[in-house]
Amino acid sequence: MITINLFILLSKITEYQKNMGCALPLVLLKMYKSFLCYKLRVVKSLFVAILIFGCLSTNAQGVGDPSYIRSVFFRGGSSYVSSQESKQLLAFLDSIPNVHNFLITVHSHTDDVGGSEYNELLSEARSQSVIKLLLKKEDIKKESIEIKDFGLFNPTYDNSTNYGRRMNRRVDIIFWLTI
Repeated sequence: MITINLFILLSKITEYQKNMGCALPLVLLKMYKSFLCYKLRVVKSLFVAILIFGCLSTNAQGVGDPSYIRSVFFRGGSSYVSSQESKQLLAFLDSIPNVHNFLITVHSHTDDVGGSEYNELLSEARSQSVIKLLLKKEDIKKESIEIKDFGLFNPTYDNSTNYGRRMNRRVDIIFWLTI
């Protein structure tokens, strides 16, 4: 089998990647000779992950804009997903056609109440609560889910206001089309 490796510095950076503090990602493309043409495959590698400096998702799916984003909100100090949030999330999942074709990244956030250790644990508990709900959908496999727990770091809203703290107590579920 003949392979050709190409390193491409992507010139387009998405608004989402800018907000997450990512630099321009470098992607390793490997071309395989097939019967009639070359198939282009994005290869996930440690080298690429290091070059991206921890940017989210080293897969090709993370290169473009996400297809869907849904947030699940929590009460202060809680990792319990309310029945209303649960119903809304499951209905949202049902509305996504071919959900099995997506890589799902789960980003968990907290407000700044409590210490960083406490918020790290709370962030992890929140992401696990949401993942349990995601896995209720038979089309979603555990292998298609990536997790990033931010805790109290990287707040989107101002933690000095009640509104900001309430909006930071969330898990963002981001769907990246893989095909």
